[in-house]
Amino acid sequence: MAAGLRRCVVLGPAGTIYPGGPQDYRVGNNGVWLRDSGTRWVRFWADWPSLMPFADQLDRMRMAACDAQIAQARADGMRIILTPYRFPTWANGTDSLTSEQLAATMPDRRASSQPA
Repeated sequence: MAAGLRRCVVLGPAGTIYPGGPQDYRVGNNGVWLRDSGTRWVRFWADWPSLMPFADQLDRMRMAACDAQIAQARADGMRIILTPYRFPTWANGTDSLTSEQLAATMPDRRASSQPA
């Protein structure tokens, strides 16, 4: 492997959204598989709307699960990349928009078959 090149495994946001699911580092052989793969880095996605659905309210169960996954990966000798994922509508003032209005603000996320 070239000097400076690092392998990284990305566990999708479902590990935060659905703790205990297949993308949870602690489930099944995920940790063992990652260690055996030779990777040194694991990226976790911190799904902000799941972790903090309201401005003044943390989802303590999901936050604890995210923290526990990170702690386990660190204990296994992994280096961590924590990536914030998505945003709750309360964080950017779009909470008063209807789902149709919100969808219209994201033309880059539309299929080519959808009208402009």
